[in-house]
This record gives sequence, C-alpha cells and structure tokens, in this order.
Amino acid sequence: MEDLTHAGDNVTMMQTINSLKKLLADARLGQSRWQVTFEVSVVQPVRDIKIVAKKLDGSGVIKTVSYQDVLYYKDDPSTLLQIIIEQMYVALIKQELINELGPKLTQAIRNCIG
Repeated sequence: MEDLTHAGDNVTMMQTINSLKKLLADARLGQSRWQVTFEVSVVQPVRDIKIVAKKLDGSGVIKTVSYQDVLYYKDDPSTLLQIIIEQMYVALIKQELINELGPKLTQAIRNCIG
C-alpha cells in the first residue's frame, strides 16, 4: 500500500515538473519577442551610420545617422545614443502593439457590427 502512495507522489511530482517546463518554455518564447540584435555600419561614400535593430521574428527598425549629425555629436555620443534609443524603442514598441492589438480590434469591430 505504501508503494501506491509513493507512486501517487511520483505522478504528482511529474505533473508539477511538466507544468514548470511548460511555464519555462512560455517564458522563453515571451522573452524572445523582445530580444533584439543590432548591426551598426558606416555607409560609404556618404559616411552616414546605419543602425539596424532586428527582432528574432525578422521585424525591425533601421535608423540612419547623417554625417552632419555624426560631426555634431562626435564629442557627446551619449546624447546621440539616447536619441537613437528613444526613436528605435518607440518604433519597436509601436509595431509590437500594432501586431498585438490590430487583430483583436478588427475582431471586436466585426463583433460589434454583427
């Protein structure tokens, strides 16, 4: 009889482990939505700086910093960095919200109209 009690404990433990595995997989998937890689290059011959921020799903943002701005911010790159981050952040978040809210709003409009 004691073996059956332990077998029940083992089943419960395996169910808990499987639930935790699923939660971990879901968390990794959610995190990957926000993982961004950056590529920075100099565009010749104009000497602009091109910054590409790509999400794992292939979407992303491209920001070009003109050579004039490069010269202007050469002694204060942290200010330029803050400007670029703000613009890219807004663009990435905006696209994510469009992707999430768009289909739900469209469906709600259809449901509302009947």
